[in-house]
Amino acid sequence: MAGHRKGTGRRRQSHARLVRRRAALAEKLAAAPDAAARVGITADYLRSALKRADPDTADRAAAEACEVLRHLADRLAAEPRRETQVDNRKQ
Repeated sequence: MAGHRKGTGRRRQSHARLVRRRAALAEKLAAAPDAAARVGITADYLRSALKRADPDTADRAAAEACEVLRHLADRLAAEPRRETQVDNRKQ
């Protein structure tokens, strides 16, 4: 019954849900152990939003997100590889 609140000066339930989702995202990101986990958490947040969005809008947003992710992955792949502790143990 979120639509019935318009005009009463109170925010709609959809706004409250968005605020709760953002707070939950912030908590998950703060608890993430590393950068890869943060990317996964954010991807899950986007995936959830895409399911709720208009199909055309979701397609455009997904295409944009994929392009950004590909660009970032290419940029990281072009950087020199740094040695990690795991690599040092193998030697």
